[in-house]
Amino acid sequence: MQLDSSSPVQSYSREVDNDSESLDFNTLFNHFNIGVIMLDEEWQIKQVNSTIEKMIGFNRLELKGKKLIDLLHPDDNLPGNTALSGLSAPSTGNIDIERRLIDKLGQARWFRLIVNQVKNDVSASCYLLMVEDISERKETEMVKDAFVDMVAHELKNPLMAVISALRLAKKEGQFPDVLPELVSIASDGAESLWAILENLLEVSRERAGRLKLSPVSSDISHLIKQVIVTVPQTLIHRIIMNIPENLPAIVVDPARFHLVLRNLVDNAIKYSPKGGEIEIFVIRSGEEIIVGVRDQGIGISKSNLQNLFQPFERLGVTNTVGSGLGLAVCRLLVTYHNGRIWVESETGKGSTFYFAIPLNYLKQGSQS
Repeated sequence: MQLDSSSPVQSYSREVDNDSESLDFNTLFNHFNIGVIMLDEEWQIKQVNSTIEKMIGFNRLELKGKKLIDLLHPDDNLPGNTALSGLSAPSTGNIDIERRLIDKLGQARWFRLIVNQVKNDVSASCYLLMVEDISERKETEMVKDAFVDMVAHELKNPLMAVISALRLAKKEGQFPDVLPELVSIASDGAESLWAILENLLEVSRERAGRLKLSPVSSDISHLIKQVIVTVPQTLIHRIIMNIPENLPAIVVDPARFHLVLRNLVDNAIKYSPKGGEIEIFVIRSGEEIIVGVRDQGIGISKSNLQNLFQPFERLGVTNTVGSGLGLAVCRLLVTYHNGRIWVESETGKGSTFYFAIPLNYLKQGSQS
């Protein structure tokens, strides 16, 4: 039921008399699945319906006599908080705001509050507070905000690299000796931007039900080499490959395989700030091909392993930039190939990410 700011109040106001305590409040409002609180002129709670009791855990006897301000989150009730000015004193108009209330367990939840003043013929008045739980919507909004913020930060670094390199390259004749290097920097930055956008597009397609694979029989060695040439080169990392000869062909979507491996290699570089070797290796295990990416980086603590493949997880490292989206996309795409993905790691000793894909996942029933 959507919170309605007028109809129950209009019904109630017709029955207000000099003795508000005698009103059949429960009969009027207990069947509502939105919360209703009756306040006196001093914003003191006089009555609540059963929905309010369920929402915040207090029963009506515990709430009766409390002031509304006692239930507000402290950050929503700071002195001089203009956002709260609508609730600081009785008003003749309606108030429609969003605030956090503290429940009986001390937890804060978001609610939409609509305050209506109700008067009778002899100027006595009370206030009806209509309360709608919007915690789920607020949580979704916060996740979206966090997502936008993280993605903006992730785009910033490669974009600035591209812009800076091109600005210097444009200065004709001033930097002839480093022009090839500037072009390389701009190219690497553009590749990084494209990888980020690919991740975003895959998540968008999956959520819209439009993620479809285009599988073809592929040479695993060739696929890996194609990925390596797109990885931005660094002075402190060395990428090595350990791929057995005579591996059978594997049925995969080449573009999605590329994105999974590229994400894992990018991740290995990002979390190896002191450099070192990054090894890409392949193992055949029965009817599966296992691809691994091993680094000599900072490693991952046990507490971070559980949610590692969830969006926004960034290993708790403060000096790295990223939305945490890459590993989530890896899991998504490997799962679509009827495969699996996992990691072995120890803090300070590097990490090894593995993903296994059937030689022909179509025979096992593709999700595409």
